[in-house]
Amino acid sequence: MQLGNYTETFDECFRSDGVDLTERWLRQKESEGASARFVMKASDLRLVDVEETDYLLGLFGESHMQYDYEREEWRDPSISEMVQKAVQVCVWGGGDCTG
Repeated sequence: MQLGNYTETFDECFRSDGVDLTERWLRQKESEGASARFVMKASDLRLVDVEETDYLLGLFGESHMQYDYEREEWRDPSISEMVQKAVQVCVWGGGDCTG
């Protein structure tokens, strides 16, 4: 379970070598027979079906998460929302909750 930051200005995760690590991660999980989801907005995080998700990767901010009073609720999940979804995936989705 990984929830953290991303760069707002992209539609994919870019590296200087052109490798899309999020796509690579999704393909790896699928090749293992697991159901994986990648989300970039709080609104997408809220739609994750925890019973159908083994692995969840969320990247939500360019360098750090906004303070709760500064965040835009559709885009920036609260820490409690991220923790709640992570626990739900671990309990109901049967995901790997070690990392």
